[in-house]
Amino acid sequence: MQKDMHYFCTFAMARASGIPAVDANTVAYASQFVDDSTRYDSKVHEDGGLLFGITTAHSPLEALVRSPRDHLSKFEDQRKVWVPFHFFPGGKGTTFREKIICVKNGDLANEMFKNNLSVALTKDYCLELLGISSHVYADTFSHYGFSGMCSPYNRVDQDSLGEQYASKKGILSTLSHAYDVVKDCIIGGGAEKFTDALGHGPVSDLPDRPFEEWSFSYEVDCPSRDSDSSRKNYETYLEYCEKVYGYFMQFADKYYGAKCLIPFEEMRTELVGLLQYKGELEEREAYWKASGLTAGVADYDPEEWENDKKRFVYRNSSSDGIATHAYRFHQAAAYHRYHVLKDMLPSRGIAVY
Repeated sequence: MQKDMHYFCTFAMARASGIPAVDANTVAYASQFVDDSTRYDSKVHEDGGLLFGITTAHSPLEALVRSPRDHLSKFEDQRKVWVPFHFFPGGKGTTFREKIICVKNGDLANEMFKNNLSVALTKDYCLELLGISSHVYADTFSHYGFSGMCSPYNRVDQDSLGEQYASKKGILSTLSHAYDVVKDCIIGGGAEKFTDALGHGPVSDLPDRPFEEWSFSYEVDCPSRDSDSSRKNYETYLEYCEKVYGYFMQFADKYYGAKCLIPFEEMRTELVGLLQYKGELEEREAYWKASGLTAGVADYDPEEWENDKKRFVYRNSSSDGIATHAYRFHQAAAYHRYHVLKDMLPSRGIAVY
């Protein structure tokens, strides 16, 4: 999904569930910041305190230009970034590569959200963790059928996409594949072969555009997944809206003792219109902003929390920086990543990292 969903839709669902506007903005910011926290830099205060930055995403260009000696190798990128934050494993099948394939609204994704919601109720970084959890959960409704590691199961028969997506097959998918190949050649590879595909690169951004209706066939059959996939993104996105609204309602009730402001059924028709609106990202964002569902939403500046992180070193003491959104986001990201990779997935026989 993209910013129209991770930021504006997240705010709308959080606010409608009963979460106050100020806090709903924090939840929405954290959700979108998962895609924007791409920097490796940590900040050390002169008193010795540290704000350790957790990378939760990479742009293709950033991954491409890194050398093998950079902070994370390609091998770690897939296992520490893409898997826990963007392609949450579904746990289906018998082999490792089958189990790491993302499943829409999967049992493991719901277990993750329920755990994080319970933890959030006791932590100062509750809003940031709620936002991160909603991002990870949301991506299961768009990235399902693909995994966050190089795998033959991610490969797609380009001819199956249809002529209406010729530009994506000819340009975007080619660039995505070229990026994967060159990156692998530069960084090298261990177990992942450069002939395998990463994530949903072979179908470009089709899974992330809410209005798309499309179909495709995988090149490699997987016993735990259908060989052909036909999708109406707006239907699965609407399903996500209803599910995450329910989780936000639970949080609002337990944390604030608040009841929902807008019942979901009263929003359904408007949400369908928002999700089916055909436009580029900026147009879709404007459409969400014009909606009554986003009244009170703040403008999103990806540098806001990055600047907050930079100011850590200028505070009177490092302890003064702990109560900032930047510090709390990285607390929440560290908790989520550790719990998923070192506790939850291993308990299901999935050793990602």
